[in-house]
Amino acid sequence: MSEDTGVTYNAHETPVAYIDLRQELDQLTVRAQELQKEIASVESEARNSLINNILVSIDDHGFDRQEIVEQLQKRGRKAAKPATTRKPAVTMVDPAVPGQTYSRGPYPAWIKERMVQLGLDPTNAEHRKQYRAENLVAA
Repeated sequence: MSEDTGVTYNAHETPVAYIDLRQELDQLTVRAQELQKEIASVESEARNSLINNILVSIDDHGFDRQEIVEQLQKRGRKAAKPATTRKPAVTMVDPAVPGQTYSRGPYPAWIKERMVQLGLDPTNAEHRKQYRAENLVAA
């Protein structure tokens, strides 16, 4: 008997605990398969019940079943709306400041410093617009 596991086995035999666990696993696997079949059956019954309720409702409202089915099929075939696409950002450079680029968003420090050098206020929208028009070109 091993002191670590409490399992008794002969050196040439498979441990009893392993065999028991294997059998239990096999039984659970079979049970899982049975449950999957049962779930599928219950889902099918629920789906059929829902369809019947919908058909009764269509009839109760006086609509033509085929017309409603066609309308549902059309709605199901609508193409998904394409994601909004932004125009790719144009990379801009100031020829007076080699090696620095700007594409979009808040102005980087180098642009703000250059604006101050030119006597422009980086916090002023009109000055930023003026700088962009007079100093930045597409890369």
